[in-house]
Amino acid sequence: MLKGSPFFNGLKVAFLIIGTTIGAGFASGREIWEFFSSYGEGSSFFIVLSMLLFSVSCYIILSISHQLQAPHYVAVLQELIGKKASIVYDLLIFLYLLSTTVVMFAGSGATLEYWSLSYWMGVSIMGIFVILVFLRDVEGIMSLNGILIPILLVTLVAVCALFLWGGYGQGGEGDSIQKYCHLPSLLLPLISYP
Repeated sequence: MLKGSPFFNGLKVAFLIIGTTIGAGFASGREIWEFFSSYGEGSSFFIVLSMLLFSVSCYIILSISHQLQAPHYVAVLQELIGKKASIVYDLLIFLYLLSTTVVMFAGSGATLEYWSLSYWMGVSIMGIFVILVFLRDVEGIMSLNGILIPILLVTLVAVCALFLWGGYGQGGEGDSIQKYCHLPSLLLPLISYP
């Protein structure tokens, strides 16, 4: 797999999309649980439907971007929703990114504060990392995602496997995996049978 190959470049874009989605809060699965699984067995269909709609949306946006050879997302926005609406939407994107950045910095400070270190040390370390990544522009983000996303995916699969096959949630009081998973009863043995 060569660095300049179309496969490698496509993989970097895929990791960027996965990193953006997971980085937006889906890493824990809490949002998926809240929006879908808490409604019971019938929600499995809607998880798959959402995955398909998300995939189709990504394909359409990437296709438009490729056709326009857009150097920036604003050109894609203008193509999708028009010039006037894209100005408003661009402002909303800016405010969202600004608030997300503030939360990210606050979270890094709170994490170090939890370990009895300085809050501002955590904020400063995160600031240094952000500056180093952005000095390399989009290529820096894609390179970082190319390292972190495979690690994150392997970790998520390992945690899932430990939960499903490692006996977690099968305590002495009759707890079982069925208490934690809302899968149709016919599908549950397929993934949880040792």
